Amino acid sequence: MDATALIQTERRTKTPYEAGKLRIASEISCIGMELFQGMVEIGISGVELVAAVEAEIMAKGIGYEGAQRVRGYAQVATGPEESAIAYRMNEISTTRRLRNGDVALLELGVVADGYWSDRTRVRVAGQPTDEQVKVFETLRAAQEASTAAIRPGATGAAVDEAGRAVIRSAGYEAAFPHITGHGLGFGYHESSPKLAPGSTDVLEPGMLMSVEPGIYLPRAGGFRIEDDVLVTADGFEVLGPFRKELG
Repeated sequence: MDATALIQTERRTKTPYEAGKLRIASEISCIGMELFQGMVEIGISGVELVAAVEAEIMAKGIGYEGAQRVRGYAQVATGPEESAIAYRMNEISTTRRLRNGDVALLELGVVADGYWSDRTRVRVAGQPTDEQVKVFETLRAAQEASTAAIRPGATGAAVDEAGRAVIRSAGYEAAFPHITGHGLGFGYHESSPKLAPGSTDVLEPGMLMSVEPGIYLPRAGGFRIEDDVLVTADGFEVLGPFRKELG
């Protein structure tokens, strides 16, 4: 018998024990993001950032809150050409070195004892342009609007629209080509709940999802902010809160 539907239904909500393990994975991801934030500077390459982030997660993540098996899987896009298409799965990190005003976009998966987190942060090497600041602030407002819309009974479409409306009003709607979020926890990506236009998925306590709007421009570069958000009985909890800064 095909048990796919049953398995996906069981995976959709997490128990308090599982939520605790997922919280640990997200907190460990902050170790890698902290290093990334401090290392982005003119002259460093994407692969150097990837290597340093993954090593830091292993060195400091193993043993954190009792975690025994920890790995980080980082991807870093640098510059306008790479980052403007960094919404694609399995982005290739390169030896290209950051120049003044270049974006560095970190996509980071962390697995701790079988439980996954999925985070993204972006930095600019040197001095950001006025346009980059505008894009980043628009994106931060959009991500926080979608996060604030998460509660039991909300639909995936409503959460998506809360952030997408912010991006639309700023004139960047065409530069946001993907959905706002997806389920995760027992895997890097899970099929539900889906935060997307037209999604009829209804949020329930215990569901965990990414919230990751993005804006991708050929000139300014690609920007995305991603956090893991748990639906609680009366709202939401961001697992492993971490600051959102451009430079």
